[in-house]
Amino acid sequence: MRSQNSAVPPVATRDVLILSRLDRPPFLKRCPTPLWRILRPASTRGFLWLTVGLYDPARA
Repeated sequence: MRSQNSAVPPVATRDVLILSRLDRPPFLKRCPTPLWRILRPASTRGFLWLTVGLYDPARA
């Protein structure tokens, strides 16, 4: 039985938030790896913001 503690998100939600190995999006495949390493933190913050914003705690 799952805990009803709303402070701890479900495992699937936490797995989605692990963005440290985020690969380049398809439209940036030609982007050099060193440049992607510089751009990745900004992309990670954007994806994290989007993922958390779309999370519906009522459905957890």
